[in-house]
Amino acid sequence: MPQRDSLAILLETQRLCKDSRIRGCRATVKDWAISRMLTVKPELLENLQHGQDHRDCGDDKPCLWIRTLISGFPRAIRENWRFMILQQVCLDDSGKDPLAPCFVLAGYVGLANDLMDLADRWEALLDKDPQLNYIKGYEAFGLNDQFSGWTPEERDRRLLPFVSLIAEYSGKGIAFTIDKKAFGMIKDLKDDYDQYFSDPYRFAYVLSLSSLLYLQEGLGGNAIDVVFDYDVVSRRAARKAYKEVFKTWPKDLVRRLARPEPHFEDDQKFLPLQAADLLAHCIRAHLDPTEPRYDRVRQSRVFEALRAIPIALVPMDEGVFQYLQERLEKKAERRPNIFKATKW
Repeated sequence: MPQRDSLAILLETQRLCKDSRIRGCRATVKDWAISRMLTVKPELLENLQHGQDHRDCGDDKPCLWIRTLISGFPRAIRENWRFMILQQVCLDDSGKDPLAPCFVLAGYVGLANDLMDLADRWEALLDKDPQLNYIKGYEAFGLNDQFSGWTPEERDRRLLPFVSLIAEYSGKGIAFTIDKKAFGMIKDLKDDYDQYFSDPYRFAYVLSLSSLLYLQEGLGGNAIDVVFDYDVVSRRAARKAYKEVFKTWPKDLVRRLARPEPHFEDDQKFLPLQAADLLAHCIRAHLDPTEPRYDRVRQSRVFEALRAIPIALVPMDEGVFQYLQERLEKKAERRPNIFKATKW
């Protein structure tokens, strides 16, 4: 293969959708291609993370669906697109049930190429004996379904290598938490854009997008793609949050998002979302210390290993919601930096 052909192509949203040569593929571009293709400049092959060129992968690899999306475009089109470095944030939720004291949206951050490597390694690790089809936090820590009949020690021994992969290919995560009781302080009030705070879920999505937009430069890269598990509590709320952000936020900020609508994936196919599921479950256990069933999570070596990976925790607690209530009801002066990240 000629050296100049060693490319993984990353498509940039606006330029791709406006490119007249592929306008007939707009639906495909909009729904599938944006942010799933990695660009490596031909003259900078060392940008290939971990020495992996995914064009050399076989068709049994998880990155196949990325390669098939770029296979039909000629080089003249590919090389005219603006090169970008994409960070992906894979988020899953926990605390959907009405009795849960908090709602959590959490996951890991990584370069798109690193997450392709993670997907390959994750799949290979799932196939090891004893084989697993996928990883779900509630199954693993509850010792049910795939983990039925396992001991906690056997479970931890099986899962710890997955945590090592997370540390190697991501090494950083983020978690947004909503105190549901405190959210009642602003429920049914209108925000600055005349939208009601009807439930904590849309609020969580807006919070995650706004925080990630401000944090994007510190995360590295010049664009960010937020990938949600397809089974998040409210896809409708996520879509509303995107519309709100793109409608009301400065254009120079929203351009940092790789696509103008939510990006949903099935966590049994988009494997980094399984890592996000583990993290969200553990954050939920951490924030619900009086719930006995989460003792088994907090006592796990997997829990401690995940805590060793740097996680930015963005909590929305009573103090934050009290400020928001006063500002919305009494038109109090806006206070900067109310969303403060702490280390988990």
